[in-house]
Amino acid sequence: MRASFIAFVMVVSVVGPVVSAEKPAAVPGDVQDLLLFLDKRPYLIRLHLQVEGRSFQTSWENTVGHLFHYLDVDGDGTLSKKEATLAPSNTQWVQLMTGTTVEPDAAPDFAALAGGPNETKVTRAHFVRYYQNSGAGALQVEWGWRPPAQDLLTDALFRNLDKNKDGVLSHEELSATQDVLHALDLDGDEIIRAVELAPNGAYPVFTFRSTTNEQPVPKTFPFVILRPDTTAKVLTGQLLTRYDRDKDGTLSRTELPLEKAAFARLDRNADGQLDAAELAGWRKLPPELELIVPLGKNSRRDILVMPSADGKPHPLATRTPPGDGALRVPVDEKQLELVRRNTITTLRQELLKQFDALAGKNGVLGEKTVYRPPFTFVALLRLADRNADNQLSRQEIADFLDVQEKSFFRTTYLTVVDRGQSLFEMLDTDHDGRLSPREQRSAWTRLAPWDREGAGRIARQRLPRQFQLIVSHGQPRAYGPALEGGHGNLPLFRDRSRGPLWFRKMDRNGDGDVSPAEFLGNREQFRRLDADGDGLIDVREAERADRDLRKRP
Repeated sequence: MRASFIAFVMVVSVVGPVVSAEKPAAVPGDVQDLLLFLDKRPYLIRLHLQVEGRSFQTSWENTVGHLFHYLDVDGDGTLSKKEATLAPSNTQWVQLMTGTTVEPDAAPDFAALAGGPNETKVTRAHFVRYYQNSGAGALQVEWGWRPPAQDLLTDALFRNLDKNKDGVLSHEELSATQDVLHALDLDGDEIIRAVELAPNGAYPVFTFRSTTNEQPVPKTFPFVILRPDTTAKVLTGQLLTRYDRDKDGTLSRTELPLEKAAFARLDRNADGQLDAAELAGWRKLPPELELIVPLGKNSRRDILVMPSADGKPHPLATRTPPGDGALRVPVDEKQLELVRRNTITTLRQELLKQFDALAGKNGVLGEKTVYRPPFTFVALLRLADRNADNQLSRQEIADFLDVQEKSFFRTTYLTVVDRGQSLFEMLDTDHDGRLSPREQRSAWTRLAPWDREGAGRIARQRLPRQFQLIVSHGQPRAYGPALEGGHGNLPLFRDRSRGPLWFRKMDRNGDGDVSPAEFLGNREQFRRLDADGDGLIDVREAERADRDLRKRP
């Protein structure tokens, strides 16, 4: 019976989209650099952010272009003072771009929009520059962290796994994680939930701070975001402040232990010291890690690690293990986790329905109607009334919605999250507040890179501090579903909608794998589908099996 069922569901399931095998390359304007300042030395990380194969900057500027073209009623390629009265304020632009309700606000100051008090027209270049600094520019950065609190979940893991109570976890103890924690699985779903591990062990929710309005970066974050206009003075100041131990205004190779060739490339006078002028060339050095991050509706799912110009791996790339939708890089005493997230959202059409209900037979909204509850169209009376007759026609609303549709959700966001020095967070690789069978089985694999001496053991104080870099296009970091353990206010990057229908139906605990207990076929069928023999059927194995079955005559 089960065998028949397996054959049936495999035939009727739908194969998901196949990602092109073509490897993307860097495109002009797609670079975003980050400096990671660690105790030993700094690292340059270069991200190539691409939206549908174009630079994230280009994608955003095209969005502003749609708005500019809409406002340019006479089509002369500039905006007059009259045309500029329909431009959204900075606040309204952020509301348009992020999908929140557009509130009434005055038009931008014309001189600020045009680039000077003596200007009589607004060019597209000045228009783009004005909104670039609005808080919904091409790239927005925010920081997230949890308030200090006792890590009861990591306490519970050490209490259960550290059998000899020596304060360290050995290879053997971590390899037995699934067997040891099985007794805590109260509902028998093979998942160890935070509440099962420690009833009072929930983490505090994250606090977030945006860099908009020049908010300072939290002092505990070892990152500097290098924008295209970041001056050499800012960069050299950061390097000297952090690494000039003898305060002589230069850095020796002892203070800045770069690779010998890299140091020599900066040290133009070969005196063994890097002064401010020489340090200004830092950004011209090859990055330690260079990645292409594809974004957009039709982009490929993986993050690509780029080789250096000579074809060799970048220094950090050699430490990067294969990912599961995320890219994890051990760097000294830290772990960096880079994930990409796309938000595909369509513009809500209720505005047209509300308009039709209020406008009645004549098909227009006059001032009196606009200023009645629920006041939905008050802001639009300024923004969408292109013929300036103090009323809104259905065509004007439809035209405005068309522009908003093209403008909606085009900003790229980088969220840097400090997840702390937590064993539970290290094992919970998809950050859903639960430990799946795969996560329990891979406990030692996750921690092995920090066994620096090769002793086969990890002390608690040697657990790495973890930083997660979330790159999203569309909407900023949004609150996820309500999850246990304080994990619910960050998105889950693992796509559990993938896989054939039979696979998703069998995955009863929703962890993205099918275990032998969940599988409805016999042992031999499971063994054939479990291509890597790890005791779990993952989505790639399921999709491969589904494709192979469809090829059969």
